[in-house]
Amino acid sequence: MITAAQIRALESAAESWRDTPFCEGAPVKGAGASCHHAVAEIYFESGLLERTPIPNGPSHWSPANPNSLIVEWVESSGLFVRVGEGLKGRELSRLARPGDMLGFRICTAIHHAAIRLGGQRIVHSVMGHGVKIPPSIPFEWEHRLEAIWRIKALA
Repeated sequence: MITAAQIRALESAAESWRDTPFCEGAPVKGAGASCHHAVAEIYFESGLLERTPIPNGPSHWSPANPNSLIVEWVESSGLFVRVGEGLKGRELSRLARPGDMLGFRICTAIHHAAIRLGGQRIVHSVMGHGVKIPPSIPFEWEHRLEAIWRIKALA
């Protein structure tokens, strides 16, 4: 189970990435980050995960490809366990806890990642908007929620 100190570290790391512009394939705080790179860097900075290689993929990957680089990375890493398999959308979102990684469908597969923070908030990097911390999963994203992964050490 995630501790209050770990949640504070996660939220502090997320806040430090806020308003970083979106930049395909980049993991640079303040300069540019893609969704999965921002998620990974926030986990690394908060100390919830040890640094590990993150796959790169072009932003135009999602409309053309039914395979998810995010799912491949998360499920082959051995660092996460999937929660609520078979559930989607609002039903699945009710299971999310602070520290969980959320996977959202774009076109045919999961091509967007976010982290659940405390108080229902999430942190994610969106093309055209950069790293944002909305108070809850935005309506336009909630119905696309298809996966929750919990860090094994916190499960």
